[in-house]
Amino acid sequence: ITYIGAEPIHLLVTANDHNEQYWPFESAAWWEDPSFETTVFTPVLTERVELLRSDSPADWVPAEVLARMMRALDYEVADPAFNETDAESAYIQMETGDSHLFLSDRSNPIYGSIFDGYDGALTRIEGSISGAGLPQGWLVTKEWADEAGITTMDQINADPSLYEALDRDGDGKGEFFTCPENSSCGSVQSAQTVFAGWDNLTPFQDDNDELWSEFLARVAKGQPAVAYVWTPSKFFSQANVGVDTMWLSVEDASVLDDSNPLAIDVGTYDSQIAPDGTKGFGDVDPGTCLEGPDGCQLGWLPWNFNAVANSDWLRRNPKVAELLRVTQFSARDLSYFSAELDELDKDMPPEEVEVRVQAIADDWITANNDRLEIWIDVARSAR
Repeated sequence: ITYIGAEPIHLLVTANDHNEQYWPFESAAWWEDPSFETTVFTPVLTERVELLRSDSPADWVPAEVLARMMRALDYEVADPAFNETDAESAYIQMETGDSHLFLSDRSNPIYGSIFDGYDGALTRIEGSISGAGLPQGWLVTKEWADEAGITTMDQINADPSLYEALDRDGDGKGEFFTCPENSSCGSVQSAQTVFAGWDNLTPFQDDNDELWSEFLARVAKGQPAVAYVWTPSKFFSQANVGVDTMWLSVEDASVLDDSNPLAIDVGTYDSQIAPDGTKGFGDVDPGTCLEGPDGCQLGWLPWNFNAVANSDWLRRNPKVAELLRVTQFSARDLSYFSAELDELDKDMPPEEVEVRVQAIADDWITANNDRLEIWIDVARSAR
């Protein structure tokens, strides 16, 4: 007996020294064992999962993909579109047991996250969703870098033929594109320039769309250009990294520390060296990064998007725990989702937005079905 009405059930089998749970009838081993005398069958209706998604569009498609995979594991999953909330509200709901799972906690080795106040009651599944981390740093025109043998920002700063090629205003210094004024990423790059002694380079700040439009125009012509980008973002998805652009490395000695070279109030938090001493980040596809003397060193710490769950509930559901452990989206995947949703009309009715979320999920699942099957099979085998 595997169903009650339309609901799949689980069987808790207890006999002699056996006490195992089968989900449902994955294996017939228990009834093929002649020494196994079954005495109790307890049907358990499929468990309902209250899955929360964040109010950031970057999480909407991953939440939908995860919900579908959990349904394939026989869970009844609440539609994440109706469970959208901010992180703080999500953690309160999960701490009380009203909800079970949230996508996603955003954390950085320096800044941390509000999750830190809930450690114990809640579990962050490290490495889930964004894998090793979401890179940020500088991209450079690949054609120019290949022709000039460029690998690092330090090299550009030291060579007049390189930094003068980036000079937009005729002041003899090269400009690299950063972020709008008064933005945190802009202040980090200003501090980075002073700290590293990049006296021949100047961070150029303006509206992100304006900067990126000029950067892509230069890249399309093979012209010298350097621009900061973060992931996930529509900008990264437009950069065709590894083909038209490449991640530009920095030397280890140029990775910004907490010395606050600009002497600003929050300057110590601009450090790109983690508390454990890790400098920057370099765990990206080698085919997309220009390796300098210290290897692929982007000079920026990564951001991490992780799933968070109620700890007790996660222990009772090892299949979900394993699914979350192996489910990882690349920076390219997450940037693609962001780019697709960023193009939507801001006045579009919510129900039409959800139709688009579903369509993006459909397309991504079709293109990545082999990956999903592996993730589900690994999770299904968990005990």
